[in-house]
Amino acid sequence: MEWPSVERAGALQRARRVRAVHGRHRDLPEVRTHRISFISPARPPRVSSSCLRAPRPDQRRPHDVPRHHIFAHSARVFLLLLLFSFQGRRRAVQRDVDRRPVADVGERGRAHGRGPHAREHDRAGERMNCSKYQCYEFQPEGGDVGETGVTRKAMKELLGALARLHAAGIVHRDVKPANLIVSNVDDGVLKLIDLGSAAMCLGETPMNYYPGDGPADPRYCKPGETHLIPEGCPRPTKDNMKKLWNVHRPYAFDVFCAGTTMMQLAVVGLRSDAAIEKFLAEFCGKCNYDLVAWRKEYGDETRGLSFAALDVDDGAGWELAQALMTPERDARITAEKALECRYLAAAVEDAKKGAVAR
Repeated sequence: MEWPSVERAGALQRARRVRAVHGRHRDLPEVRTHRISFISPARPPRVSSSCLRAPRPDQRRPHDVPRHHIFAHSARVFLLLLLFSFQGRRRAVQRDVDRRPVADVGERGRAHGRGPHAREHDRAGERMNCSKYQCYEFQPEGGDVGETGVTRKAMKELLGALARLHAAGIVHRDVKPANLIVSNVDDGVLKLIDLGSAAMCLGETPMNYYPGDGPADPRYCKPGETHLIPEGCPRPTKDNMKKLWNVHRPYAFDVFCAGTTMMQLAVVGLRSDAAIEKFLAEFCGKCNYDLVAWRKEYGDETRGLSFAALDVDDGAGWELAQALMTPERDARITAEKALECRYLAAAVEDAKKGAVAR
């Protein structure tokens, strides 16, 4: 018997596999690659008898499966495992959120707490969520837990946080109720979180600061104003950062978002995503950034809008909201100046009364 060479055996084996895959298997002798014990010029390699089985055209062996099929199956299994892992993590986060102490805000804007046990939770902070008609436990020192007291205290601390950020040359770029938390370890102080979109606009080196559009939430920022400095401006450097700050006032981006946040805190009927988007479309479109005109045109009770929190002190709340949401950046009030308005001065008086009462 003449032993086939290694090259010949490999050629026969490849031909048999190709024809088996494409359904045109022929009666080719099955010859596998030799299992060589040793190689010597004087002696042919020994071949095991199990390597010379007769072919079976109706049977596809595991080694006949194309490799790209195996890779595709493995990829599908990996993606399914990744999806299940993500869904499990999302459910765990949702369970953690659902267990947080909350105070429901009723139709009349009164906060109904769940009792003293809600304060026993030792957490770093509770997120304020206005989109679901809920505000987390956040009580002003003066005892007013309605929209007026909550709005005054929240805006006082929010604008204070923005004033400190802007003094350091930082623009937050994502001011909204979802990024406000109430700290339980600092006597219920409101804190601004999530600086992932923030820009360093002053200092030695600019960070996340460039001309043109950038990250922005269209539900809270001014429509069409998604930039800190307009397109076509020179790229910020150490030498021109101060000039760009004074000329284009990028910090005014946060001030407008703070005004939208104030409207959502003060007016219960604006706390859903659809309602605040509709408000911005009406206020910035047909009403031309005029809150008085918007109230006359769209502020009827049929939409469930109550403006008691803005009407206090002869409309002091409307004055502050209008100053925060002025369309021109040059005329828009700064966070530091907004802290001196008479609407927030009442919040300071409430804090003093609460301190005396304790």
